[in-house]
Amino acid sequence: MPQLVQADQTRLTQVVTNLVNNALKFTEQGGVSVRMHVVESKKPNHCRLRVSVMDTGIGIAEDKLKTVFERFTRLTSQPPGDSAAPALACQSARG
Repeated sequence: MPQLVQADQTRLTQVVTNLVNNALKFTEQGGVSVRMHVVESKKPNHCRLRVSVMDTGIGIAEDKLKTVFERFTRLTSQPPGDSAAPALACQSARG
């Protein structure tokens, strides 16, 4: 793991927080894990970080997966907190 990572702290925090909060919100049994891996970069003296949030929650319907990173996408019409599917607003994940 690199000792120093240069990133947009606000966006990185927002994306990871949103993903973890949604994982926790929709995981009644089991657990949530967050992992970070260093991925090689084609640029000299650079690396990329891959952050993964995995959970044992209800998941996302396959036909909704393509919309997960669209701006302000909600995967259900139910109000937040009553939803059976996670709502993600992670447009910044794609930068």
